[in-house]
Amino acid sequence: MAISKGNAGPPVWSRNGRELFYPSGNGEVMVVSYTAKGDVFMQGAPRVWRTKAPQGNLEVSPDGQRLVATMPVGGPEAKTEHEIVFLQNFADELIRRVPTGK
Repeated sequence: MAISKGNAGPPVWSRNGRELFYPSGNGEVMVVSYTAKGDVFMQGAPRVWRTKAPQGNLEVSPDGQRLVATMPVGGPEAKTEHEIVFLQNFADELIRRVPTGK
């Protein structure tokens, strides 16, 4: 079953189990909702999630709000500005939110 029309990049399944993200052939990141029950796969209509797709491998954050992408060195994307989120004390925050031994 085809999800996209044209030349799309490799898909990334969201962790919420309800969406599929993929780079389109025209430079956008697309998302399509889906449901699966037994042998039946039902897809929604693809929609633009982001107008400029990064060139490289994609990964979607667990909340489905952000992308992580590998960027090619020296390509046109190397000269543009990108936002980077740095998580300081990640292990401490994880231990605080998910206590062990209870």
